[in-house]
Amino acid sequence: MNTKNALDKLRGELSTSYKSSFFNEVLEVIEGNIKGIVSKNEEIFFTEFKKSSISLFHQCKALSEINTALKKDGLFMDWCKHVQLTKDKASEMLKRHELYIHFPQNQIWVSSLSVSAVKLLTHKALELEQLYDIAELELKGVEEIKEFLSATLISNPQTDEVVIDSTPDEIINEFKDIKIRINEIKESKNIIAYKSQIKSLKRDMEEIEKLILEQEKKEVDKNQTNLFQS
Repeated sequence: MNTKNALDKLRGELSTSYKSSFFNEVLEVIEGNIKGIVSKNEEIFFTEFKKSSISLFHQCKALSEINTALKKDGLFMDWCKHVQLTKDKASEMLKRHELYIHFPQNQIWVSSLSVSAVKLLTHKALELEQLYDIAELELKGVEEIKEFLSATLISNPQTDEVVIDSTPDEIINEFKDIKIRINEIKESKNIIAYKSQIKSLKRDMEEIEKLILEQEKKEVDKNQTNLFQS
């Protein structure tokens, strides 16, 4: 879904009749007039929130385009000072725009993210697959995002070197433990966490296999050299 379609969908939702689902569970203990007041204002609350989500998207998009236009001449921060926009706020809005670009179909989710969550989700150490998994779950709180990330294997962004700290038997036992834990999973967010972990393991195993083949080739070349020298 592109940005235009996502915005059209949001605008369409604003025009549909609103029905609160809150009273489905507590209907018997709520008086009629209270139900009407809550339902009416709940509709106002969510309608205005959706409007503000669209507005925030357009603000971030506009700021990004201004940044692109002025960045070459180094005038973007001068413009920010002119309109009294702080450096931190500008940075946060530009980072949020990155998330809007990645997830045009999740604009309300992106708009609802706190400043801390936006910084966490746009950190360069975060892998793209992890970001997409978090968006799929629509995790919002910083703590729940960190909890999700702690359950996945996070690759070291500063090196592509694969370090093996375990013997082959220990690695096999680790895989057996993972299989046991997967069979005990009860929450969907943990399933996606393990899915991301398996993808990372596959990449690591491919790198390890590549290193092994390279080492084997070195040994063959070394043996051939020694043979010709003898």
